[in-house]
Amino acid sequence: MRTPFLLLALATAPFVSAQVIPPYSTGFEGQVGNLAPLFPDGWNWEDLNTVPLGNQSWQIIKNTVSQTNARTDSTAAHMFSHGSEMNNDWLYTPGMQLQGGTTYTISFWYSVAPLFPSTERLALHAGPAPTALAMTETLWSNTNIENPVYEQAVVEYTPDDDEVRYFAFHYFSEEFQFILLLDDVSITYDGASIAERGSADRSVWCDGRSLTVSIDTPVNGELLVITDASGRAVLERPLTAERTTFGLDGLSEGIYLASVTDRGRTSRSQRIAVAR
Repeated sequence: MRTPFLLLALATAPFVSAQVIPPYSTGFEGQVGNLAPLFPDGWNWEDLNTVPLGNQSWQIIKNTVSQTNARTDSTAAHMFSHGSEMNNDWLYTPGMQLQGGTTYTISFWYSVAPLFPSTERLALHAGPAPTALAMTETLWSNTNIENPVYEQAVVEYTPDDDEVRYFAFHYFSEEFQFILLLDDVSITYDGASIAERGSADRSVWCDGRSLTVSIDTPVNGELLVITDASGRAVLERPLTAERTTFGLDGLSEGIYLASVTDRGRTSRSQRIAVAR
């Protein structure tokens, strides 16, 4: 039986404006409490059900002595089905700063709780803001989730232009089901697929050991970001002068992408080779 504090759920979580440049991943670890709506930084949720009795929002669930709920480690996200109304619950990722023309891979794992059989429904959407009304693109949907062992879903998403996108997990099971589990969410891309971009007033030059960035008119907030072939940022430095040189001694030999960004928007990017 659910304890009384689960019977009343807030309509929304406090929205935050955190933005992330992929790659990104979370297993919902490090959260406090057994059934607490405390998600990683930047995550938000909406509960659009209107009948309060028997209602619950997206929450964190931990493993117990007798029950393994997480796919990895000890924590997962989950939904407990509404008792008298079709579920309408949304869980939003942080905003993702995406580059137009690049294909991103969204991966996540899902299952039903093995304690009791149920038929659950889950969909993945994309939109420009963490609200249900903004989630205009459906990327994946499964209306017959019955697997008691975690299964993986893999979805590709390619934006036409540079944009900030939120991804949403929509739980819309019929009433009086049981528990849907969600774990190990990741958003990645192939670093080699990032296109080089040119800007007449910004240039990047690398001799294999150091890198020089030239900017005709520096803009407050501009950054140099170097990513490796997997898309992981390995160096990030502010750009405050017309000409700045950085040593690359901390990087292993190989091919990287050097980008000049301003508040997440890339004005210049090109591949560089680090050699000794």
